[in-house]
Amino acid sequence: MRNLSTVSDTHIVSSSGVETAPASLTYAWELEGSVTWSAYKDALTKEFQKRPEFHPAKTDDGALVFVRTLPGDIYMLRAEMRAAGPPLKVRITFKGSAD
Repeated sequence: MRNLSTVSDTHIVSSSGVETAPASLTYAWELEGSVTWSAYKDALTKEFQKRPEFHPAKTDDGALVFVRTLPGDIYMLRAEMRAAGPPLKVRITFKGSAD
């Protein structure tokens, strides 16, 4: 997931440890880049279009969410703009949980 999110001239600047709960896990990381939020959203959307198992669940001015569901499980990747920049700052959160 980390590699999928580093598109359009962005790079990872920090990450959290994996947080676990009884039926879920969450992992987050921060990206920076010299692109606009609009260009980043477009590049990330194109990257996930190559992976039909994930579908867009939400898009608004400040966030993008992709979801994959399997019998009994759901996976979500959320990209949220933290600062328009420059540099653009984005927080990515990946969550897997029981459905």
